Amino acid sequence: PQEQTYSRVNGVWNLSSDQGNLGTFFISNVRVVWFASLAESFNVSLPYLQMKSVRIRESKFGPALVLETTGQSGAYVLGFKVDPKETLDYVYKEISSLWQVFAKKPIFGVDAQLDAEAQMRQLQLMRASEQEEDVQIVDAADRGDALAASYYAEAATPQQEDHLHVYNPELGLAVEQLKEGVSLEQLWSVL
Repeated sequence: PQEQTYSRVNGVWNLSSDQGNLGTFFISNVRVVWFASLAESFNVSLPYLQMKSVRIRESKFGPALVLETTGQSGAYVLGFKVDPKETLDYVYKEISSLWQVFAKKPIFGVDAQLDAEAQMRQLQLMRASEQEEDVQIVDAADRGDALAASYYAEAATPQQEDHLHVYNPELGLAVEQLKEGVSLEQLWSVL
């Protein structure tokens, strides 16, 4: 939404192959786009956010614009042949300037701003969801303490008899058979 195209440069060669591919540059305040004239699926979109350097370098095709990406975005080195030399210099200066402007004040996408009234409604909705729930305690707390105490006391006696171990499908384990009237849930509530 905030992207603005500043230049369209025809006759730009992408130097990724031995013979190069003819295409067009679009230079905006967010990125540089190149697309091939003869193969619409061959294109490059390079956001300034991913750009590491912009320079002019000598290549086997003559002076070329070189755009290098950061390591996080693949560390690509992209070469483009722009003729004549005056156009190459202009494109280099424009991309460099726009990249520097972007670095100082980047554009990431749509700006969203809520008015004060909308912010208050949002805050009230959040507070309404934080209300305490009405909770009832079904089992008395001292029942759990007494239950735990009886298990500890029984385990401490030297004449303890072997207890029967049974498979508990709820836990997926073999456990000591529970005493009459004691549930697994009650044992866990002790903790």
